[in-house]
Amino acid sequence: MTRSPTYRLRKVKTQGGVLVAEYRYNGLGYRVGEHWDVNASGLPVDGSDPCYYSAYDERWRMVATYRSSDTDPKERFVHQQAGDGGFGGSSCIDLVAFREKDANTAWTSASDGTLEERLYYCQSQHADVVALITAAGGQREMDRYSAYGVPFGLPTGDCDSDGDCDVADRNQVQAWINASNQYDVRGDIDLDGDTDSTDKTNLRNNFEGVTLGWGVLSDDSVTNVLGLAAYHAAPGISTGGFGARKRILNSSLGTWNRRDPIGYSAGDTNLYRMVFGAPHVHNDPFGEDCPGCTVPSWIGGGALNSSPCALACCAKHDECYKKYGCTAASWANNAAGAIAGSMLGGLGAMFGSRLAAYLSKCAGCNQDVVDCIIACPLTGTPPRGTNCYYCPKTQVYINIADGPCPPVQGLPNYGSQAAADAACCD
Repeated sequence: MTRSPTYRLRKVKTQGGVLVAEYRYNGLGYRVGEHWDVNASGLPVDGSDPCYYSAYDERWRMVATYRSSDTDPKERFVHQQAGDGGFGGSSCIDLVAFREKDANTAWTSASDGTLEERLYYCQSQHADVVALITAAGGQREMDRYSAYGVPFGLPTGDCDSDGDCDVADRNQVQAWINASNQYDVRGDIDLDGDTDSTDKTNLRNNFEGVTLGWGVLSDDSVTNVLGLAAYHAAPGISTGGFGARKRILNSSLGTWNRRDPIGYSAGDTNLYRMVFGAPHVHNDPFGEDCPGCTVPSWIGGGALNSSPCALACCAKHDECYKKYGCTAASWANNAAGAIAGSMLGGLGAMFGSRLAAYLSKCAGCNQDVVDCIIACPLTGTPPRGTNCYYCPKTQVYINIADGPCPPVQGLPNYGSQAAADAACCD
């Protein structure tokens, strides 16, 4: 594997140096381009394999995929937005409502400008994509995962859940039809509440012969790219590689491909480990999110991150982010406003940053925390109460016994930062 100076994965090659996949990023760190053997012509990846480019929203969620220089997308994603004011704060950032796809042309061909197919996403409590449902309400595909995310694809009609749809599955549907008092959703292909001859015919004509199984997320006719925790599949990483914004998870190894971007601030001494070795309990959509302050060391993070005053400011910031569904990418709005304002000279940069905060809820969260910390002496009393920690997962303030802040009566208590992280990392 070849990495950039900032440790982002750039190329994947075989031991013999043959190119398997390559990736491109923008200035914010978003993985915006992928190039792999998409036409199955064999390695190495070359000019006959189209490049694909991803478009993102302000929350670092993929909203569309484009082929090469096409002006129309090959697919488009719509995410859940439940929460105050429609900002999505009550939804996991990676909950997907549906995907629309150009189904009339091959994936390697130019888009025809019309997205004919719509598939709805069904996700588990950890946001794992477990089933895709057609617009007509029928089954399309299912997935299950190992503890660290290696997918096991289940095609429609796979009644014995062995990874393929074959004659044995058709016979099982017939057995369920004969036993009129039995029902199994795996045999209800059209999801109309029963198992009947229509399901059997549908299975035989449309799905028999499809094989997925271990390490396969989706059939080529579906091309779903969202899997464990709705992470984006990373082509070139064998047996379950998923991109979680700042890092890539190698599911077969159960580890990230690079160290935690916030270092030891997450409370884990293993910078490559995924969510404290408990992926069945937690997920980490950014590969870095836990309670507390993570002010960079180059602007005084060492002192600020242990200051009760700064911790209280960060806790309010965490609550604001959760309310409006913000991500660290929103800091780009503040920076863009400051840069644009600086062209006016004088206090232009400050004016530009505050204008960005006025126009964007998330940029407003960022401006508030900056103002709060600037006004806060390093050893001072928190200006907004003594609530120093916010738990994003449970959406309540908490106490951490080994932290610098005195406990607040009535709040949940955690004995250590590590214990709080284990319960609250979102």
